[in-house]
Amino acid sequence: MELNPNQIDLIGTDQKKGVVVLTLTDHLNWEDEVAHLKQLQEKLNTYIGYVESGDLAADYPESKDLKVHFEVVFKHQPTARAKDFLNKAKDFLKDINIIFNYSSSL
Repeated sequence: MELNPNQIDLIGTDQKKGVVVLTLTDHLNWEDEVAHLKQLQEKLNTYIGYVESGDLAADYPESKDLKVHFEVVFKHQPTARAKDFLNKAKDFLKDINIIFNYSSSL
């Protein structure tokens, strides 16, 4: 199985908090950590492209003035190497004004 790199899994808005949340659901185990991280990176790049291209604002006009928040929800607890990648992704996304969090609760 793999993550579909060209699909945004879930989108929702929270007008009270002033955010639009793009959720990435990750059901993969970590047996092949390198392949999993590559797929995760491709998927995050799709999310970034969706926001930066203006497609998010075009598809969801109500998100225009909201902060963007990416949330990754894992079925399996990320490995130490994966957490390192996720923390680097968080720093990068912060620099482009995207809030980033992850959890293991699928």
